[in-house]
Amino acid sequence: MVKRTYGKTEIASSSENTKRMNSDEMPYLPEAVIFNILIMIPAHFLGSMRLVCKLWADLIKQPFFALLHHQHARPGLFVQNKQFPYSARFLEPSRDGEFGVTYLAPRYPGLMFSSVKGLSLLSDPCNKLIYAINPFTMQGVKVHQPVICPSRDHSSCGLVYKNGVYTLVWGFQDAELAAHFCVLRLGIDDDWRKIETTIPYYGIYMQTHPISIGGGFLCWAMARHRETVIMDTNDESFHILRIPRGRTTPLAFLKKGEYLCTVTENLAVYLIHILKDVRRRKWIRYHRFDFARTREFMFTAYLKFIGWTSDEQELTMLACKANDTLTCLAYNIKTRKIRCVDGYMNSGENVQVHANTLISSSYG
Repeated sequence: MVKRTYGKTEIASSSENTKRMNSDEMPYLPEAVIFNILIMIPAHFLGSMRLVCKLWADLIKQPFFALLHHQHARPGLFVQNKQFPYSARFLEPSRDGEFGVTYLAPRYPGLMFSSVKGLSLLSDPCNKLIYAINPFTMQGVKVHQPVICPSRDHSSCGLVYKNGVYTLVWGFQDAELAAHFCVLRLGIDDDWRKIETTIPYYGIYMQTHPISIGGGFLCWAMARHRETVIMDTNDESFHILRIPRGRTTPLAFLKKGEYLCTVTENLAVYLIHILKDVRRRKWIRYHRFDFARTREFMFTAYLKFIGWTSDEQELTMLACKANDTLTCLAYNIKTRKIRCVDGYMNSGENVQVHANTLISSSYG
């Protein structure tokens, strides 16, 4: 008979003694401890963990669990083929900063163009549908574009999450290039509702989709102007906001945490500004970096900025070389070092920042 001691609990084991321990003698973890452990586990492992026991399955299925799990999720890069069946892989940063690759098996109904709080918007150019789904669980809904929208050529769609509700905002331009907007709350509204506004917005760049930031705001870039149009979905009002002065127009409008940021460039020197307060229209200069002398940028024709990963500390971008090859790079604002994330991307792939979670359009 061998007796092992773990803390203050003694467990007896013997090949001769096969009596089953009573349930009150079995070691266990409190439900709260199990809950806190599970929310730290990546989403792609939780699917199989539902089968471990009923308690785990019940915890993982709770909407509250999905929301808390999202707070611990680490945003990565959702790399998707631009052609049907839109196959994808997910590049997820680990705790040590390295990116792991997960190849995703599902056939996606469209191409991802936005991701907010774990829920993504996908679009198929062959139909008039928008898919609001979780690309990991494939749970979600499909929404028809507004009837009053003539075509998709001059339209864009954004997603906002606030107070447990996901809201879709569709913007489009008419024949006179005036902008119009419709809203639809997922799981609440049956159809789109047009927003009545007397202010004509000309020059909004509808070819790119708006950026969702904290507080229920959506931001559109203004074509040919150093401005952005901001919609407050709380009262459905619109405001024009000047962006920081610089020698060039912004190369990118990105989301950093819950804020809007811009990237401008002059002679390979890049400036990052962050909109810290929307209502006060307060911008701050966040960071300055110089790529001119780095080995990674030799023979680079242009850069396309993607977004922020690794706890918002790394700015990821696509570097297009003179031979048309694409390399995904990450610049760390703390160490000021650049590293290669993926050297095998091509122009036939779409890249979006996304966090793998269990959230679906029905949560909230």
